[in-house]
Amino acid sequence: MPPPCEVNAGCEQMTTQYRELVEILQTVGTDPSRLIFEDELTGLNNRRFLLSFFEHKVQWDKETDFPLSLLILDLDHFKQINDTHGHEAGDQVLLWLSSLMREISGDEHFPIRYGGDEFMMPLPGAEADEARMLADLLCSGPGPAHFSCGEPRNRYPSRSASGWLAPHGTPATATG
Repeated sequence: MPPPCEVNAGCEQMTTQYRELVEILQTVGTDPSRLIFEDELTGLNNRRFLLSFFEHKVQWDKETDFPLSLLILDLDHFKQINDTHGHEAGDQVLLWLSSLMREISGDEHFPIRYGGDEFMMPLPGAEADEARMLADLLCSGPGPAHFSCGEPRNRYPSRSASGWLAPHGTPATATG
């Protein structure tokens, strides 16, 4: 039988692990399975969600006139933001962009954090003109009010967006 101090230490470790687990579950809500398709930092859908969407919701083998546009968005020089201002500042920029994407996407489209500083937004039913307009909205205007990259001519993190329309293959690009 182990000495009482080892038992107590083991119980304390289990109690700490239990508290950490409870805290995580409270943070993500009551259903931890959400993390399968949700980015932990931003709350956006993640890469796994996008791949599942393409596999199960897009009818690639059927000829259809139903357009599907895809915007690909990247934060320019994001590594420099993390290196210069720290990862907490980088996380704030990612949260700001996620909020902007939610606002612009509305109920019809869904923003995705693909990984790192790369984001995507499938646009079911959107033709090239609508995709281009959404790309322009995402890339234009000021960045987060509480964050500045320092240089007056490039105060905020710039964004670049590219888009593609299936099945027509029409590109839609924007930078800001």
